[in-house]
Amino acid sequence: MLPTGAVTPQFFVAQLPGLDTGSKILTYGAFAEADYRSNERGLTRGFYGYARYAVHDGTDEVFSFNAPHDFGWNQFTADVRGYIPVYSDKSVVALRLLADLNERRGGSVIPFYDLARLGSGTSLRGFDTFRFYGEKALLLQAEYRQTVKPFGEHKGIDVNFFGDAGQVWGLGYEPRCPVPFDFDAFNSYDSDNYEADIGFGVTGRLSRAFAVRIDFAHSNESNKVRLSFTRGF
Repeated sequence: MLPTGAVTPQFFVAQLPGLDTGSKILTYGAFAEADYRSNERGLTRGFYGYARYAVHDGTDEVFSFNAPHDFGWNQFTADVRGYIPVYSDKSVVALRLLADLNERRGGSVIPFYDLARLGSGTSLRGFDTFRFYGEKALLLQAEYRQTVKPFGEHKGIDVNFFGDAGQVWGLGYEPRCPVPFDFDAFNSYDSDNYEADIGFGVTGRLSRAFAVRIDFAHSNESNKVRLSFTRGF
């Protein structure tokens, strides 16, 4: 017999829909994309926009934690980026807004592996990968890029100074047992709940399409060094 107040395996299963079951999801929807970015002269300039609306339907009912449920939710994703030259082609301010908004339908739930996530080399760079996940996520990024050594039109060495801010909210399910935090507070957007980081990096542009970049990011939880093979977002 477990002692009073002990946490059972079922407790954790109930907090992670889809952990103890498979999921067969039918997804359909539409998306639009506009790409006006240019890498013709050094740093990336221009505009990029992406929007997607998707409907996700579970194809069968599953049983978890001794109770049946189904998977079903609507999703809206938007990714908007702008690259603004500052006085010359060697200086650019890059801005990004990313929103991943999921909405459960009725009593359905969202599998934990399909929740919105923040924390990686492309989102909250000063935190562990997938450090934050929830029903909805909003991310804001700003970056100043300066070429310090050009090598022709497409090659060069750049320094980058950046900051990220984002938050997630919503569990993606209705808890069937007590959860170790305030569900009502977590379930709503709150401008006071943003997590943030700052950092700097160096990028070596080897062509219009290929670059090597190393970033150092600092947050209130950790310091991260990240290597990537892109110019950044």
